[in-house]
Amino acid sequence: MRIKGEDVLLPTTMVGSYPRPNWLRGKVFGEFDEPDYIDYGTKEAFEDAVRLCVDDQIRAGFDVVCDGQQYFESETTHEYGQVFHFWGHRLAGFKRWGEPIAIELYKKFHAPMVVGDIEWVRPIFAPILEATRAAAGDRPVKLAMQGPLFLAFAVTDRYYGDPKSLAMAIARAFNREFKDLTARGVDWIQIHEPLTYYGERRAGTST
Repeated sequence: MRIKGEDVLLPTTMVGSYPRPNWLRGKVFGEFDEPDYIDYGTKEAFEDAVRLCVDDQIRAGFDVVCDGQQYFESETTHEYGQVFHFWGHRLAGFKRWGEPIAIELYKKFHAPMVVGDIEWVRPIFAPILEATRAAAGDRPVKLAMQGPLFLAFAVTDRYYGDPKSLAMAIARAFNREFKDLTARGVDWIQIHEPLTYYGERRAGTST
């Protein structure tokens, strides 16, 4: 793989979330009809956390750096459940709590509920990319996120009525977001689709 004009045989990067600093707590971003950040102080704290995360990766010698998903609320078990709501609260067509998530490992968490057409309304990861790019300098930047199939399994559907239509609607919204990130200069997008690992199946689908 070519990175900064050089061939790198086995480029190194980080997968998944990085621990948050103790001074970054709770929600960072607004929902689809709210401002990007909930307030200016939170914006500054988030950008500082991303800067520290990226600096650790640079000092470790990683070839591709990422944001470490510093926006996830994971200080408590309850807040960890917000991982499944990050997309749902930022796309049109969702409302909050549905039934427990169908994936066995996560049944203690309640899924977001689909109640209308799922639509991409506005950029979601743009402020995350902006903060990561500012900290990374000229190094390649990667953003990691849940994939559309995983989200289709982790929501309560009260609108589409079949898994394929639901998954395709989610995929179309994801496609809009990926195109927006590409236009903004992201180098890589890492998609998490762990259903094969979980061994989960839903009627009418296979993994």
